[in-house]
Amino acid sequence: MLIMEQGMFAKQTKKILISRVNIPSNEHYTILVSGVERGGTSMVAGVLGELGIDMGPVGLNHEDPNFLHLEKDKLQSYILRRNEERSRWGFKYPKAHIDSRIKEMKFRNPVWVYVFRNVVSNIDSLVAWGAENTLRAYERIILYYKGMFDIIKAESSNYILVSYERAVAEPERFATELAQLLELQPDFPTMQLATKQVTGEGGGYLPASRHYHFVEVLPPQFVPGKRSDSGAPLTRGSYVLGNLVINFQDEDIQKTQDYIVSYQERDNKVVSIIFDFGDGFTGLALYDLPLNGDTTLIRVQHKGAVRRIGFCSRRGQLPLEVRVSRC
Repeated sequence: MLIMEQGMFAKQTKKILISRVNIPSNEHYTILVSGVERGGTSMVAGVLGELGIDMGPVGLNHEDPNFLHLEKDKLQSYILRRNEERSRWGFKYPKAHIDSRIKEMKFRNPVWVYVFRNVVSNIDSLVAWGAENTLRAYERIILYYKGMFDIIKAESSNYILVSYERAVAEPERFATELAQLLELQPDFPTMQLATKQVTGEGGGYLPASRHYHFVEVLPPQFVPGKRSDSGAPLTRGSYVLGNLVINFQDEDIQKTQDYIVSYQERDNKVVSIIFDFGDGFTGLALYDLPLNGDTTLIRVQHKGAVRRIGFCSRRGQLPLEVRVSRC
């Protein structure tokens, strides 16, 4: 029997986790990571994913888009399919606890994981990311906190409350305590990956290890001197994804792959690169890169995560003069 109460780590001076989890040992369960946008939910979901909880087809913010977009009946079918595929799985959606559609779903032994961040820091981050003003951001936090309280006060509710600041201060302890609470037994390399997900204040999104990738524009001196030094040019197409038109695709990518992007105009131009990790191109892995005059060398690195790469522009199609070749 897995029974954890608030005093679980009472001997420690500061608690990272406060919990009430009552699930029989070896029972299947579902983790629901929620809180307030810009409040640390992505960090917590990233740690859970590395610890072995399948968080779904996530992008860089560790969010399963099915819980944002599927209608009620389709979403319940998706949940049932996930139950069949995994004994323990989860998803991250900051407003899940106040989304009536989510609250109507039937989950198997749900465990709510609420992430709490310093309110002033949360307000500041919300405003920086587009909230109308401080009062609107504060109002949103109050609304979200009230929704959490309404679920927590139910005696049957399983929950884990996470202090974002304390988790950031002691990432190894946080990952260890979270694993123990959920009866996970990760090995040392797994714990290292989980700990690395704790980026801290201003650290931004960190992709899961299975989504690891890195993209950079190399300085002009690295560009091959002769055009013939480049590999085969990519075929131009027009794959449409929302408002994006992906003009070039590469489905045969080495773990370190260089591309030459040539453009005859000398005006400052930007090319966007988008990635597919196996679930389709995702706007959560979309990067804008400046072109260095006529010829730009772009390097992409990954560890097997990237299935396809696309070249596009946020402003419509790339000009016909743009050429992309493997190098």
